[in-house]
Amino acid sequence: IRPPYFLLRSYYELWRNHPDIGETWESGCSRVSLTTVLATEHVARVNAARRGVEHRGIPILADRRLDDRTCYLNLRLDPAKWVRKDVLRMLREIDLARS
Repeated sequence: IRPPYFLLRSYYELWRNHPDIGETWESGCSRVSLTTVLATEHVARVNAARRGVEHRGIPILADRRLDDRTCYLNLRLDPAKWVRKDVLRMLREIDLARS
């Protein structure tokens, strides 16, 4: 699985042109993704490779950024196994994206 690089332009175009939320694009809002951990790990591996290092362990938030507008939050294969700590971390990361 790979993050939707090929869809990113259409996501951003839809966001930019949406009558209800288009202004959030113009104001520079970030996008957070709760997609599969496989996509999160892929983003972390790609970012590590760009830096010339090997991805190891749980990626920090900076390593889970797809681009300057999008970051991936999920760190577990099965969301049914999220624990309170996972949810609180994701909420903190959403708050960081909002600031």
